[in-house]
Amino acid sequence: MDFQEDWKRRNSIEQTVKEVPERTDFATFVIQVESQELTESLTEVQSEISDIDCVDPVPKNYFHVTVKLGGFIVDDPEADDELSEEDLDEVATSAREIISSHESFAINVENLNLFPNAVFAEVHDGSGRLEDLHDELAQLDELMPSPHDYLPHITLCHFQNQNEFQELVDRLEDTRNRSFGELEVEEVCLVRDDLERYADLHGERNSDVVECFSMRTQK
Repeated sequence: MDFQEDWKRRNSIEQTVKEVPERTDFATFVIQVESQELTESLTEVQSEISDIDCVDPVPKNYFHVTVKLGGFIVDDPEADDELSEEDLDEVATSAREIISSHESFAINVENLNLFPNAVFAEVHDGSGRLEDLHDELAQLDELMPSPHDYLPHITLCHFQNQNEFQELVDRLEDTRNRSFGELEVEEVCLVRDDLERYADLHGERNSDVVECFSMRTQK
């Protein structure tokens, strides 16, 4: 699976609208988008498609690149996508060592694309360091298995229904190839995300930072 394959399937995508799960406290390793210039470029795209009925724009304070999914935080973990508060503490300790061993690097955000449940901007990492981080964190036993190949991206909108989807595809075809800017990766944060409002992202989205882990500065 790669970005080109996703784009080729744009006209045959079976849209999915995610519903609020029974478990709502979710842990994830992310790179937060703090660049004002990049944020403005991404919100500009949102404004270009926000009139289309099927899209639900993500709040700009929620722009991020997922590095590794963690899992649902529950009292008594049983499933492989669940972990406890104690597990989360152990994960933070291990992640601190992993992430601090990496040097900071830059990634490029460019091109628009579609997943079955979202519109996103592609993240390209010519150095391979982002995938290395993902793979090393994936070795932690407490974290859930990755459900699919790792394709780093920034979600711009989720789908809230299937209305006017072809209009969305047509508009993206006219504007897909574009550069949004570069993002300097100097830290990775472990966050807890409240998914209770997953199906209605308008307004604020509740994420709490557990800890941010700094990388070594490039020499």
